[in-house]
Amino acid sequence: MSWMPIGLCFVKPVTIDIFGAVQPSPLVKICILLALLGVNTGRASLCIGATQENGNYDRLDRAAELIRLGELARAATELEVVLRKRPREANALNLLGVVRAQQHRYVEAEQLFFRALKESPKLAGAFVNLGRLYLDQQKAERALWAFAEAGKLAPDDLNISFNLASLYSERQDFQRALAYLEKIPRSAWGIDELYLSTKCYLAAGRTKEAIDLVAPLKRPGALKADQAAGFAALFLKANLPDDALALLEGAREKEPNSFLLLYESGASFAQKKDWIRAEEFYAAALALKPESVATLRDLARIARVRGEFEKALAYPQDPPD
Repeated sequence: MSWMPIGLCFVKPVTIDIFGAVQPSPLVKICILLALLGVNTGRASLCIGATQENGNYDRLDRAAELIRLGELARAATELEVVLRKRPREANALNLLGVVRAQQHRYVEAEQLFFRALKESPKLAGAFVNLGRLYLDQQKAERALWAFAEAGKLAPDDLNISFNLASLYSERQDFQRALAYLEKIPRSAWGIDELYLSTKCYLAAGRTKEAIDLVAPLKRPGALKADQAAGFAALFLKANLPDDALALLEGAREKEPNSFLLLYESGASFAQKKDWIRAEEFYAAALALKPESVATLRDLARIARVRGEFEKALAYPQDPPD
């Protein structure tokens, strides 16, 4: 891909998460389109100082592409050539840190990101990469520091705002998490932003806002099965089973045989103490997944509540407290 000159930088759009897939939870991912070498006005970009040699442009370009393709050893070779000529080249240090992070050489990666920042203290992408590195190591406080520093340098970056919102949510600082989410234009929201906002609204006691937010998601097919189940679980946690059911029913019109949707529907009716409907949905879920111990135990609980003790004994029993 060619470089596009913008002002004093050469900016190349990048749409890869150089660290690979991120799966911090069943629904919520900590989503980053990494600004590999610097954050510009877009979601992510490469920014390479215009005073570098053309050969370095090419090598950095090739290195970024090789990382995207997963050819880490070849990418490292390209970057090491640059660093032999220019050992203080911040962009190359930052990219090599990305390579080492993907290779799980975390100490070396951290050192490289800090070296890049020493040479270029306003390199927001290096702070983003540090944040991602700390998340991989489950160092939430260090990740929060790194993303906060990135946010100071790139306050309008959408991915930084989302990651800060996610981290504050994990700390149960829901109001601050919402403040960062509100920095992201609604037109740019995807399912992750909707989920995290719903979670924060409910946890902060802002129930009406949560219900209003998910209203469009109750339409048939608006959510996939796993997404609807995740949203429903949030409403069940907030003791709002009717709203959970509305989300599940919309998704069930498109995926009527989803174990997740049937199971969460059973849980919703159980919370309403509608034991007949709860048993109906749990039984349907069990038919799809007979090995589900959780479903068997839920059916046993319903049987006990209804006084059907002989039936309850046929199911696995909860361990004593």
